[in-house]
Amino acid sequence: DGFEPIIAMFYSVFHPTEGTKVIHQVPSGVIVPPSNEPLFDFDTIKNYVIPKPSLCNKLITLKIDKYRILGFPVNIYAQQYARNSFGFNFCFVFSYESDTTPYEGNIKRIGKMFRALEEQSQLLSKSLKDSHKISSIESLIQQIFQDLNNYSECMIPIDASNSVDLKLFPISPPPPQVHSHDVPIALVKLDLLIDSLWDPTMLKIMPFINGINSIAQISEFSDANLDLTKECIRHLLHYKSIALLDIFQFQNHYTITSLIGNFLRDPNMASACQDYVLNIRKITLPSKATLFQLYNALNSNMSVSQWYMENAKLLEFIDVRKFITFGTRNGIITRIHWYPV
Repeated sequence: DGFEPIIAMFYSVFHPTEGTKVIHQVPSGVIVPPSNEPLFDFDTIKNYVIPKPSLCNKLITLKIDKYRILGFPVNIYAQQYARNSFGFNFCFVFSYESDTTPYEGNIKRIGKMFRALEEQSQLLSKSLKDSHKISSIESLIQQIFQDLNNYSECMIPIDASNSVDLKLFPISPPPPQVHSHDVPIALVKLDLLIDSLWDPTMLKIMPFINGINSIAQISEFSDANLDLTKECIRHLLHYKSIALLDIFQFQNHYTITSLIGNFLRDPNMASACQDYVLNIRKITLPSKATLFQLYNALNSNMSVSQWYMENAKLLEFIDVRKFITFGTRNGIITRIHWYPV
């Protein structure tokens, strides 16, 4: 699934006389006491593993050496505890460069769930005095570690009423802001996605998404509110159903990018371009060499209009708009913006 692996996991509590200590760790001996060289010196971070109450009950990220440690420290006040409080933390260790975003919600969930279990039945604090319960917590940590690394999810029963249910989901970045002049183009067959239960604005605008109309024109042609149209476009962007292009104009300037070599290396790209840009179906397809030559003829000092006039014979049966659209969609050309100085 592409999720960053968990390097280690450990469970710590605040002992009334010994301070913060590691009770369980996976793999064994990876934190303390070190059977081999530990990942890091636990003593240097222990005051942040179980921090002061003001930092508890929130996600904490620590960096030590080449590792990133995530945890959700919990502090519970109650008279049955020594010093009238009990603190614990289930910590996950990753490489420092890891994107840990998919884990963060699950780590919070573990902390909150075990807080509730501790308040209900002292599950964690009693386990410190009961060897059977100690081994059950250790087994739980081992299974969380193994299942998340191997399957990206876990479903582990704790008792008859509670279980640890975790699942990793990829986190997509929010879609970019869209502008009235942007031109959406479908990346999938939108008509196959239409559902009668969809938002009415979405149903109204779908027929006008054709790679030619701008968002403002789509709003006008469909008689839909412009702001609602933009929200629908952002929704389609989020699910990668469309891409955004600039409005095609003959005064635009384009040039090739460093990816132009992909046109020659990827036979599927060249074939797709042949099929896409032909404007008369009964005419012989333009050769791949011709299409490559035309893309290379684009340069920042020449408008599309000038480029067209210089290459009119080669472009006789090619839809120029589709030719430019295909190039920008595949990243082999890019638009150059000119500004007066």
